[in-house]
Amino acid sequence: MKNAIVTGGTSGIGLGVAKMLVYKGYNVYVTYVGKDFTENIENLKAFEVDHTNRDDLYGFIDFIKNEPENLDDYFTDFYSNYFADGWQKAR
Repeated sequence: MKNAIVTGGTSGIGLGVAKMLVYKGYNVYVTYVGKDFTENIENLKAFEVDHTNRDDLYGFIDFIKNEPENLDDYFTDFYSNYFADGWQKAR
């Protein structure tokens, strides 16, 4: 089975991409920040990871390095991860 990471994968377009990957037979690992993700979707694991927090991010990276046999795809919700947070902080 293929494996993929989707950042920002518990809402909006990220969740849509995550569900599409599950439908196509992937194990999907999604990251989110904010309210708890309570949806129960087979082959989808959600992790609360603040990408601006080094410990959170490295903890997730360590998990990914050890958990799946391989990593086939990576999708990032670039707009919300960079522009909404980073862009506002840079102004």
